Amino acid sequence: MSVDGCTQPDCTVAVTGICVLGNPTAQCPRRIAPISPANEEIEVETGLAPALPTPEENPRFPASTTFGLAEVAQLSANRYCHTVGILGAPDSGKTALLASLYLLVAHDRLADYAFADSKTLMGFEQISKGARHWNNGRLPEQLTDHTQMADERIPGFLHLRLRAMNLERVADFLIPDLPGEWTESLIDEARTDRWDFLDSADVLWLIVDGRGLTNGQHLLKLHRLSLLLTRLQSLLTPPYPPVFLVATRRDVVDVPRDILDRMKTLAEERGFEATVHLVASFAGEDSEVQPGEGVEQLIHASAAERPARLIASGSGRHDIGAREMLRYRCHAEGDV
Repeated sequence: MSVDGCTQPDCTVAVTGICVLGNPTAQCPRRIAPISPANEEIEVETGLAPALPTPEENPRFPASTTFGLAEVAQLSANRYCHTVGILGAPDSGKTALLASLYLLVAHDRLADYAFADSKTLMGFEQISKGARHWNNGRLPEQLTDHTQMADERIPGFLHLRLRAMNLERVADFLIPDLPGEWTESLIDEARTDRWDFLDSADVLWLIVDGRGLTNGQHLLKLHRLSLLLTRLQSLLTPPYPPVFLVATRRDVVDVPRDILDRMKTLAEERGFEATVHLVASFAGEDSEVQPGEGVEQLIHASAAERPARLIASGSGRHDIGAREMLRYRCHAEGDV
């Protein structure tokens, strides 16, 4: 490479292109000859591999902190997972229930279960962050944020793996956190396209706000529950998964037994095996009910061994003999 120089200390040719002595730059007597001829060509070696290969596609990050159906299928292919279907109107307490479960597990407050793993910890953190904010020590009106989906057509699943201490086994749960509007559209518009995964569910949790069962709106709540059960009856393939009728806000209201019995009857009339559960996801200081009451019983009942059902695959359904074999294999290896 050619490099020119000059013996004049204050030479400005490199900056201005003009010699301070007024000499033509090519003929200045103080000019130092170039190291190599000016017409020398620079040789550049070509064909070298780049330091880093060009990526085949732009890097992509997950659109949300929950699993999509593809991740669910991959996880379920490796071990048996207890899939839970959760349905309920907006503000019925679905997300608060999941937040309560996560906080109970995080603080080792489940008597018979211990945390083993979660592939979606950030998802649990996201839905439970509202429970960490308090108003001068008083329970806020709303503990959890309204559920929003990255893709409103695809359900988002939370994964939680618990170790059953008394059985020395582990149970993997896949639990969707879905907007209440999905349930409303299923009831009012018979929109079933987003609910195919329910035919893979081991159990269904139908969440009902306990306050609506005691404040004079119980007839409306029972009517809406009846419509939902009818939609599920048409959507699912028999034999149906067991239905857990979950009345929330146990710390605030005491739902009359006759209304709970009526809920159970509505499900049984449509061919569902049904049980009623009362839960208090959270509780104020003045409540005699403990925070998280009923949540562990709900998990324990959901992990119970049941006969294999049918599973949805795309728009069609097929027998899950392989899934039942996976259940048997996991049981033999010490998993629930």
